[in-house]
Amino acid sequence: MTAASLVPDAVACATLDAIRAEIAAAPFKDYWIADRGKYRFNDSLALPEFFATLTQLAEARTGLRTSALAFRWTRHRHGDYAQPKDDDRFWAGRRAIDLTLDLSAAASDEGQVVWFDAARSLVLPQTPGTLALVVRDAPLARYERYLTHRIGAAEVFRLRLVLSVESRAA
Repeated sequence: MTAASLVPDAVACATLDAIRAEIAAAPFKDYWIADRGKYRFNDSLALPEFFATLTQLAEARTGLRTSALAFRWTRHRHGDYAQPKDDDRFWAGRRAIDLTLDLSAAASDEGQVVWFDAARSLVLPQTPGTLALVVRDAPLARYERYLTHRIGAAEVFRLRLVLSVESRAA
């Protein structure tokens, strides 16, 4: 697997709470294609200052100079998931950092995000404030595990921020 790391407590609880409240109030669209995934998403709520803070953190951790390419807020409930097939077409031919942040109110043993290649994997636990940084410069797949009945009425909120790699940092 290419360079990848987990950053626990990457974002302060108060910031998570404020951003979660903002995104929870935003409109979400349903996504459901059986062999790809089932979840809700928002691709329109841009938070440039927050994205800039996360971009700086990613650059400091990876030593790469980047720029924001795309983002997606997701909202998952019992029965939701995302298969590798939902992920693979976007990454073909790109060199980018896949930044995923858990913004949920509480942790669970459900709905982890998994990146994998033929040799190994990286698992992002469903833990508020935990951030995954995965440099996507080689064949790699990503999926989000199914949320079983154990999640109850809880919701899992995530940000996926795609950072285009421009060069090594000076």
